Amino acid sequence: MASTTVNFNLKTAGYVNYANQTLTFTLLNAGAEAATGDPTYVALPGTVTATSNNSGDGSVTLFRNGKSSIESVYEVVFPNRERAKFIIPSGSSTIELATLLVDHVPSGAATQQSSVYIAAIQRANHTGTQTLSTISDSGTIASQNSNSVSISGGSISGVTLTASTANLTDATDKRFMTDAQETKLDTVETNADVTDTANVTSAGALMDSEVNNLTGVKTLTIPDSTTINAFAKDSLLNGDAASVKAAIGVTDASSFVRRSISFTDASAFLSVADHANLDVGTGDFSFSFAAKVSSSSNTSILQKNGSAGYALFFNNGILKLTLNTSGTSDFDLATGLNDNKWHTYVVTVDRDDTAIAYVDGVAQTGVNVSGKAGDLDNTSNFQIGVVGTTPGSGIALGNYLSLHKTELDSTAASNIYFSPDTALTAGSTQLMVDLRKVTKTFVDLSTNAFTVTTNGTIIFNEGRITALDNIPIGATTPAAITGTNVTGTNVLASTTLGYTTGSGGTVTQGDTSGKGTTVVLSKSTGQITLDDASLAGDTNVTFTFTNTVISANDILVFNHVSGGTIGAYNFNAVAGSGTATVTIRNLTSGALAEAPVVSFAVIKAVTS
Repeated sequence: MASTTVNFNLKTAGYVNYANQTLTFTLLNAGAEAATGDPTYVALPGTVTATSNNSGDGSVTLFRNGKSSIESVYEVVFPNRERAKFIIPSGSSTIELATLLVDHVPSGAATQQSSVYIAAIQRANHTGTQTLSTISDSGTIASQNSNSVSISGGSISGVTLTASTANLTDATDKRFMTDAQETKLDTVETNADVTDTANVTSAGALMDSEVNNLTGVKTLTIPDSTTINAFAKDSLLNGDAASVKAAIGVTDASSFVRRSISFTDASAFLSVADHANLDVGTGDFSFSFAAKVSSSSNTSILQKNGSAGYALFFNNGILKLTLNTSGTSDFDLATGLNDNKWHTYVVTVDRDDTAIAYVDGVAQTGVNVSGKAGDLDNTSNFQIGVVGTTPGSGIALGNYLSLHKTELDSTAASNIYFSPDTALTAGSTQLMVDLRKVTKTFVDLSTNAFTVTTNGTIIFNEGRITALDNIPIGATTPAAITGTNVTGTNVLASTTLGYTTGSGGTVTQGDTSGKGTTVVLSKSTGQITLDDASLAGDTNVTFTFTNTVISANDILVFNHVSGGTIGAYNFNAVAGSGTATVTIRNLTSGALAEAPVVSFAVIKAVTS
């Protein structure tokens, strides 16, 4: 019988108490395999539960009704006792609870009901009549002297029934209901004819007029074999993916992984000395890591390769596995990954069968590697950020990078995607390099505790506080505070606020290149010398300012400090992610062929 893994996250769905909360899932209908399937299996209605972890993450395996063309209808009960129903689409091995609640609502004849329910519907829809002459005459009514009569058989023909009328008289208000009860019933009947927003809202429901896309809600469908694994991107208040993302602030922004690293050139990499635990021999093995790739050229991830060995790298957005035994072979595991977005990767290698890459928990098409089942042992160091002599440029690595001397399964891949630290216990973890240390150092979290050596210059893409020495907290006269980020409700200075030495830089647009030429300088502050190309009076020119420090919504301050006619220009900048569009305007009526020198400063800003 087929099953589907349903993932959920209570934290990002808005629950304050999201840890260790239990959700109850109940299958509402029965089903079985079709004649072409295995008829020995029947899925009966039943209930299972799933409990969220400390991060609000959780998952549950639910059985589907197989190939009988019967929808698998489930009801889920949330921790706050809210209930919702959904249909599990056929062919889905993994899906988000959020997607089920938004896109897979049961309706219409496609939903199977029990035989009792069907019979009840038939009785409710019956509009015919049946005369006494069609009822069987078999059976009699026993003679009774009391107020009760026992009926045996199917006929009451020719029998006169009598009963006390004591409770049917008006004299002492002893009818089946009192006068007050009858008045109340009349009021209920009158009010029952009124359906308004207040009554519906009080009942916890919605009016049709309150649903933006009523037709869409009633006819939600999803293609077969659709797998959705983008976890924790749902709010129950929204009805489409775009609204869901906007409601909880989930985007594909590059800040998905905090405290990542990059590499300057082939001399910049991390290394772990050769050790038997880092050799995989002829056995199965796996890797897990988080990466963001922007380059279309070769981009290195890791290697332990000499006379034999293994390596991982990207080439034109293709994730490639190198196996070196009796010659080197490269295997394509996944494509289209140079999208400048963070992804979590789990690569599993079954030496006598298939290598599979899981990208964000989704299995890609496996590649047969059985022809490379030989010994991969070598005496080379394990290196991160370089393969051969190719540097890891155009790539950022974050969270952890781990080596497992076993084949990880889809469950482990999904767990690592949702909670990267689960790689430590995923199975035979021989190396797990922590890339997040605020001290700008790197450690192996596995039980081997290998020494991780930094070679060359490693780029730390986010600021990290390396020390808190001589910084009293709450002192009357605190020491000077320095660091990449200083935050608080109010950050005040008695003299000045600004940037320390090393935060700035200079760049020249380029002689004769034109004032519209792109300028590249990734600094928080600095100076730009513009080209001296002529700019007509009362005319704008725009250039792109590429700067990885800049984020969308940031404020850029420009001042014309030298070069050319002071006060003759106006500057405006619109910030984006890693870039800004800068507009220069000649405020005079005549053309100016000058090379203004402009100072700039980036001020971090938000919209909420």
